[in-house]
Amino acid sequence: MRYNLMLQLVAGTTVILVSTAALFAWLQNRAEPAELRTRPVSSRVVGVGVGVACRRHSLAFG
Repeated sequence: MRYNLMLQLVAGTTVILVSTAALFAWLQNRAEPAELRTRPVSSRVVGVGVGVACRRHSLAFG
């Protein structure tokens, strides 16, 4: 009886770990949507380059 319970726990844990690994592998390898491929990387990240450009112009012209 104890062996059966231990086997069920090991099998259940193995299924959970393997399915989680498969989910993360699928997330990393899935195709990127077309609208994200057409825009440059800096426009995908909010605020990148905006503050730097404003500071440069304010220092140069101010």
